[in-house]
Amino acid sequence: MPRSALRRTYPVVRDFCRERGIAYVGTGVLESYRDLARHLDSASRILREKTATG
Repeated sequence: MPRSALRRTYPVVRDFCRERGIAYVGTGVLESYRDLARHLDSASRILREKTATG
């Protein structure tokens, strides 16, 4: 979804989660990029370790 549409969808998603008892956590742009970088680092760690050991 384009980032420009997130502001309009926030209330819909928040209400959907509330109605179903699902935890909803909102983050800012910088924090979401930080989370993504951490995830990619974690996901690629196995590959980096395998290629380092040969």
